[in-house]
Amino acid sequence: MINNSHRLALSLGVTALLVVGLFMLRGMTARTAGADAGTLFVTPLGSGAACTQAQPCALQTALTQATDGDTLYLAGGTYTGAGDEVVKITHSIIVYGGWDAAPAGPVVRDPAAHVTTLDGQGQRRVVYISGYITPTLDGLTITGGNASSATADAGLGGGIFSLDASPVIQHNIVVSNSASITPTTFGNGGGIYLSYAPSSAIISGNLVLSNTAAVGASGHGGGIYLWQSDATVRGNLVQGNTCPRYGAGMYVSGGAPRLMDNEIRGNVAGRNAGGIYTTESSVLVQGNLIVGNVAGGNGLSWNGGGLLVVNGTSTITANRILNNAAGSSGGLGLEMVGYFTVTNNVIAHNGSEGIMLWEPPLRGLIAHNTIAYNGGMGGIYLAYGYVTPTIVNNIVVSNTYGIYAHADASGTLDHNDVWGNTAQDYGSPGALEPGPHDIQADPRLVNPAGDDYHLRFGSPCIDVGVDAGVAADLDGDPRPLGAGTDIGADERRMYVYLPLVLKNYPRKLEAG
Repeated sequence: MINNSHRLALSLGVTALLVVGLFMLRGMTARTAGADAGTLFVTPLGSGAACTQAQPCALQTALTQATDGDTLYLAGGTYTGAGDEVVKITHSIIVYGGWDAAPAGPVVRDPAAHVTTLDGQGQRRVVYISGYITPTLDGLTITGGNASSATADAGLGGGIFSLDASPVIQHNIVVSNSASITPTTFGNGGGIYLSYAPSSAIISGNLVLSNTAAVGASGHGGGIYLWQSDATVRGNLVQGNTCPRYGAGMYVSGGAPRLMDNEIRGNVAGRNAGGIYTTESSVLVQGNLIVGNVAGGNGLSWNGGGLLVVNGTSTITANRILNNAAGSSGGLGLEMVGYFTVTNNVIAHNGSEGIMLWEPPLRGLIAHNTIAYNGGMGGIYLAYGYVTPTIVNNIVVSNTYGIYAHADASGTLDHNDVWGNTAQDYGSPGALEPGPHDIQADPRLVNPAGDDYHLRFGSPCIDVGVDAGVAADLDGDPRPLGAGTDIGADERRMYVYLPLVLKNYPRKLEAG
């Protein structure tokens, strides 16, 4: 077992590699900029009060001088602090990491070459943001944060804590932080905690790695925690985070956030939702890869391996939810949700149910999903009575059960392909029946073993669906592309292969 101190040492040892990987991943290169009167320059050994390129100052000196609109350039190296945090931000400033520390000339940033580390040393929070401000954090490694003994908002946001602000948090590495290391206290948001953030707040292009909410029995959101926030969380890798309770990768409570195009991988919750947990929220979950997350730790006795949505309303579209594990709802769980739409997702190879609905009222649309190779009660499980979804245009194949319903549950089924499920295609102690246009045939997926769930030529799912109001597919291709809409997450593209002689033939004859 790796303890926190060993994990921190290991993480710091590979930070430079992570920075290089991050900026290669995001396509970032060294940048140059011109200095102006609102620019302050910082090095780890800076001194004096000039804060110029030729005479850089210490980080705390620059933060004291900074006012709204100023930009701080931090040279590579490690910055520590005293008191409650390493960096306290109360103005709308920009903090850039990766400055090359050149004493003159154009300002050059390269965070991969000049790793800029803000280190809480396991003793304090790293970044504290407060007020109705719009700061930016860019190109920093934020590590060693511990919010357990902070004077303000203790136990919240070990790496970054933000209250009321609209921050832009982008292209950073947030690694090995803890909201609390005291077993008897709670801790929420080990990596990043945003409270009351408006829709202009952005968390984008970060690596959020190996953070923990708490060691004790109470703690949520190992990687990212959003409280009553409307922020956009986009294009991040959230991996290897842990918490003792809910939402190891990400925890969302309230607000109307947008969670888009993230990779949520290998996070472990002690209870529910290894990947993402949302509650009382109007949340959009779109375009994410949610893979290899675990709910319930080694015991696998809890719910929502990949994604668990409780209360509120939700739109869950164009995600790949793969290889997650939980006692139930290994892929996606929906509980007491007012209304939901689940469209264009691939939900496959999860250890228990692909989609599980329980505790009404549960009204919503499950359409154009490909649900395959899931365990437990199979592809779609209506686990309680009075659950009444509309289930159309789905591929539900090679699960244990295909679609299984509680005796008092009912749904509107039509135009689904339910085939090859090992226990039973349609299982119900009640009156759940196949739709009049449901089919039972091999959908001819390209390569499910390699997680390619597109339709092959000649698939019986092509052009036989019904218009369910879903205008595009998992890849963004429009629906329909042929004579009719296709069943499943993929709308198969039509390719025309021309002979070489025709490819090279002039498209237009010149007049002459």
